[in-house]
Amino acid sequence: MNSQINLVGTWNHQSFLVKPTLAEWEAPPSSTITAEKWAKGTLTISESEDDRIVGELVFAPGITLSVYGRILPATEAVPAVLEATGKGSSEATKGAAYQITGWIIFAQGSERPTIRGSILDVTPDASGKPIGTVGAFVLRPV
Repeated sequence: MNSQINLVGTWNHQSFLVKPTLAEWEAPPSSTITAEKWAKGTLTISESEDDRIVGELVFAPGITLSVYGRILPATEAVPAVLEATGKGSSEATKGAAYQITGWIIFAQGSERPTIRGSILDVTPDASGKPIGTVGAFVLRPV
C-alpha cells in the first residue's frame, strides 16, 4: 500500500527526555513537569519511495546514525506513521540502535509535515542513557 508521502529532504531533529519528580508525577493534569533536551541534529532523508525511507541523522561531526524505515499510511482515525530504526554508523555511535515511531502531521495548507513521536534506546546509549530510555522527538523540515 503506497502512502504517497515523500519525506526526501533535510529535517531538524530534537529529542527530549520527560523526567517528572515525584511531586510532579502526583500533580494534576496541565501541571508543569521537568524535561531536558536529549539530542539535537539534522536528519537527511535521501530516499523515500514505495513507503520506504533511507537517511542519515547527524548530531555532530563523527556522531551519526543510519536511518531506514517505512511509512504506514493514514487511516480515517490515525495520521500516517513513520516507523524507522537508527543504527550507529560512526565510530562514536558503533553498536547504538534506536527505534523511532512518529506521526506525520500536516498543518492546514502546508505541503511539508512535521513528524512527532517517540524514540526508544534499544542498546546502551553513547551518552550513558540506559537501555529502554524513551524520549519524545520532533522533526521539522528545513
